[in-house]
Amino acid sequence: MEHPPKKEFNEERVADLIDQIQLDNEDLWKAVVDPKTAVFDYKRYSKEAQEMIDFEKEDYSDPVEISAIEAFWDTARILNKSDKAEQLSARYKQIKGKAQAQQGRPFSQQELKEMEQIRNETDKDNIDSDEWENNVIRSILAFRKNPRLREYVTYFWKNFDQLGNQKSDELKENAAKIKSGIVSTLAAMEACEQAGFEVAVAPPKDNAVNKIDFSVFRERGEKTDIAAIQVKGFRDMRDFYFDLAEITPKMADPYSENSDERDAHKILTTTEKYSKMLSTPLKAFWINVHGATDPIVQPGRTYGEFKFPPGFVKGFGEYMDEEFGGSR
Repeated sequence: MEHPPKKEFNEERVADLIDQIQLDNEDLWKAVVDPKTAVFDYKRYSKEAQEMIDFEKEDYSDPVEISAIEAFWDTARILNKSDKAEQLSARYKQIKGKAQAQQGRPFSQQELKEMEQIRNETDKDNIDSDEWENNVIRSILAFRKNPRLREYVTYFWKNFDQLGNQKSDELKENAAKIKSGIVSTLAAMEACEQAGFEVAVAPPKDNAVNKIDFSVFRERGEKTDIAAIQVKGFRDMRDFYFDLAEITPKMADPYSENSDERDAHKILTTTEKYSKMLSTPLKAFWINVHGATDPIVQPGRTYGEFKFPPGFVKGFGEYMDEEFGGSR
């Protein structure tokens, strides 16, 4: 699993890149809004934003810089993919519902073929979206604690919200879900780091298909603690807190109608594979993050850093110590 970048990058170059992104984006917004009707041409913005990726990458080569460029300019395309995902999901449910309504008749060969195509297309799109999400997370991790560079974080979310607001009311919810997922993952990653773990973002396939958001590891004497983490974000809570649970075989069922049980099976199957490769036991956890939206996006407050309640990280660390079999 890949690690967030730790090397020093050229601060001057990145500061210039952030300025360039803002100038280019402001020009693009002006170009795609009809001066007479004030209507925003989302399709044109998305197309020209893709062209900006190759244009700006000509002048920058550092992995952090590339992640920042692709994260920013890919946003519109990814929001479009989230709309497409809703349509595919609705069609899949329609096919299943039709068969169930007819006294649970067997699926026809055509239905089975279409359902398989939907699953394959969904997996492919999810991997693409998770590559983008990893770029967002890498950029924010690299920039948010640097006073000169954290402006990127604020501007990224400002543009994300503006693009989301161009959607219909129904599709705005998709943008809110994406944002909640990223913010919740960042909150969980920071809590793990403050509790003494190193954190690694999961490769896109492990994220999209195997349902792992990131892994944590630490050396504890002669023992190495490693775990795979899946994060679920909940936006309906005002208070900021975590629910944690170790994922066990009793929670897993690949054929269940419950998505959590299907996810648990995928996560445990993947951790078992990695455990054999590393010759080290791996655990798996769910971290449910409630109310994590505000701490990361308030301009002028935290710029993407989380201020956990007093005793929060200590309690979180003690829970993880207990799950791994004792204190550090």
